[in-house]
Amino acid sequence: MPAAFSYAQTATEIQNAIEAKDSEIRKLEKEIAAYQSELEGLNKQKSSLQGEIKELDLTRKKLNADISVTENKIEKTTLKIQDLSLDIGDKEKSINNNVATVRQGLRTMNELEDQSIVETLLSDEDYGTVWIELDHMVSVRDNLRQATTKLRATKNVLEDTRAETIAAKNELTKLK
Repeated sequence: MPAAFSYAQTATEIQNAIEAKDSEIRKLEKEIAAYQSELEGLNKQKSSLQGEIKELDLTRKKLNADISVTENKIEKTTLKIQDLSLDIGDKEKSINNNVATVRQGLRTMNELEDQSIVETLLSDEDYGTVWIELDHMVSVRDNLRQATTKLRATKNVLEDTRAETIAAKNELTKLK
């Protein structure tokens, strides 16, 4: 019986070894389940990280688009300022021309009014010449009024254009 006992002991040892292996397997399966759980967590994190990367990429693209929009606004405002500056120059030239016209008209009126209408009528000149001079005086007055009206209108437009230019420069300062 010693052989049977030894067989039994060996069988018991084998059974113990089997149970030990079962215990080890259960332990390893628990580890595998823990790893699997961690892997799933990592997959969620991976998805989350991929989402974060996509969000960061979209944010970067949006910021680049915002920068492009701002650069375009700066260029547009700069062009607008240039246009307004040209317009101001044109208005100033027009004002200077109108001032010159008004000055010339005032000189002419002053020359024509050196003689009163009665003196002009009683002068030695014929009536045709007198009427031409009177007509010329009326024409100079009308031209003077028109030039003065045009001068006021141009001045008002110039003031509006200057205000618009200041606003555009302020906008440009904000954009920069």
